[in-house]
Amino acid sequence: MIKFFRKIRQRMLTENKFGKYLIYAMGEIILVVIGILIALQINNWNEGRKERKEEIEILIELKGALIYDLNKVFHSIKNRAISRRDLAIDLLETIKTGKELNDSIDFIFIAGGETFRPSYTAYKALESKGIDIIKNDSIKYGIIQIYDSDYVNLKLRLEKNSFANLRDFNRPFLFDNFKLNENEMYTPIAPKLLLESEKFKIILFRTKGSDQATIYQLSDLEGKIKKVISLIDNDIEIK
Repeated sequence: MIKFFRKIRQRMLTENKFGKYLIYAMGEIILVVIGILIALQINNWNEGRKERKEEIEILIELKGALIYDLNKVFHSIKNRAISRRDLAIDLLETIKTGKELNDSIDFIFIAGGETFRPSYTAYKALESKGIDIIKNDSIKYGIIQIYDSDYVNLKLRLEKNSFANLRDFNRPFLFDNFKLNENEMYTPIAPKLLLESEKFKIILFRTKGSDQATIYQLSDLEGKIKKVISLIDNDIEIK
């Protein structure tokens, strides 16, 4: 093909058709430029497909991690918080009404609180690839909000609750009023005297309040996570 065009140029020059030669040369240059542009477009298209494939892969990983957090981590923490809150409410009602406390009730006000261990593997992979690999801004900023803000705040709340438990439910009070059973739960030694304790009443009020706040925070975060999961599903399906 190159030899063919070269022969045409040489013939035009020998026939002294310089004007036509210039027009032909410009046309040839335009064709070369068009070819280069087409090659660049194909290369960009291939790069776009590659980036999109990586984006979908990381979105699927993030979705799986968020679902795991919802079904495993959040479910466990929320259920224990609900149990503690409801028990605190029941015990406060018992104190208020003057009813007798059942000796077999297991108290779950154990010092130490909850440990928040969500799955960070997918998010760390996203950070290593670059957050901008996610093109959908709603998904991108939603993910950042969850991992860099909401998860941090929830962890701080649970740690604060843990510190409060260690501070208020101190060893002397624990040893004086409870015994550890075979299920590693603390049961009251003297239920009637315990219900008359002002310190125990304070612990119940604080437990009810802190666990209720934790439940609200978890519920709000669950809503944000479900919204991001829905956005991921729509993004993958559309594209």
